[in-house]
Parts: sequence; structure tokens; C-alpha cells
Amino acid sequence: MASPRSVSARSLAPSERRHRRSAFNGAKQLNAAQAPGRRILVLLVLLALALLAALAVIVGLHVQHNSEQ
Repeated sequence: MASPRSVSARSLAPSERRHRRSAFNGAKQLNAAQAPGRRILVLLVLLALALLAALAVIVGLHVQHNSEQ
């Protein structure tokens, strides 16, 4: 007698096939759920780099202005 686990996906009814989930599908869902958090992190890193660049320009101009006097 065949066990329920040995039943192939082809022999499953369409409604049963729809509810089967694979590990790959779970991984895709996990990546999709993490995407907004990753975007926010990338945005924060870019903003921090822009702030550092602006500070470097301001300090550079200040030092240059003081050396001319």
C-alpha cells in the first residue's frame, strides 16, 4: 500500500496542488517581506554618507578660509 507521502504532485487534485508550498516559495516570501527593511537601511546609509560628505566640504572650506587670513 502506498503511503500518502509517496503520492506524486501530478496525482493531486488542483485544489490540493494550490495549497502545497515549497521551501523555495517560502524563501521568496521571506525575501519579499525583508525588502522594505533593506531599502530603509540602504537609504539611511546613503543619507549618512551624504551628511559626511557635506561636513567634509564645510570643514574643508572653513580650513581654507582660515589659511588665507
